Formats: sequence, structure tokens, C-alpha cells
Amino acid sequence: MESVMMPGCVRSADTSVLRLTATEARDNLAQTVNRVVSGDRSADGPKNRQVILSQDGKDVAAIIHIEEFWLLENLIEQLEDDFYAEEADKILAQTKPEDYIPYEQVRKELGLE
Repeated sequence: MESVMMPGCVRSADTSVLRLTATEARDNLAQTVNRVVSGDRSADGPKNRQVILSQDGKDVAAIIHIEEFWLLENLIEQLEDDFYAEEADKILAQTKPEDYIPYEQVRKELGLE
């Protein structure tokens, strides 16, 4: 079991990421989940709200608190929305009004009328 700070991330001093092998996490699943849910302090200090699972020396998965999961989901959705809105704006900026196809024509061509 190894407590590590995430490289390249700014984090408060009282938090860290706990790295476990997949075997250690399996053998101590209840304790591992409890660490994430409650942010229990381990003997070596920092709160462990995230756990990275490694297999064969490679990081392969993470266990995070459900609130963080939903926050990440919302952030990803917002980033995707922003990306597609920007792409649509770029396309519209390059499109001439004479290139537009009226809605009624599209419906007719698709056989929706």
C-alpha cells in the first residue's frame, strides 16, 4: 500500500491518492471502499478519497467517491457541450445563407412529409 500525490495536480496538503495493487484492494475491499467513502486517515497521515489500482506495475483503474464521479460526469458533459457548440459556430461562420436548406425541403427529401 503506497500513498502518493498525483503528479501534475494541485491538491490540498491533507489529501492524497492511495495506490493499491488490485489484489490488495480485493483482499481489503470493505476497508478500501470505506477509505474512499469517509476519507479515513491512514496511519501515515493524509486522507485517502481516491484509490488507484495497479496491476503488473501499471495503473489500471481508480476508485473515487460517488460525488466526485458525478462531478466528473457533469464536467465532461459540459466540456463536450462547449466543444460541439464551438464546432457548430465555426461551421455556421463558414456557411453562406444561400447554402442553407429550408427545413421543409429537408423533410420532403427525407420522406418525412
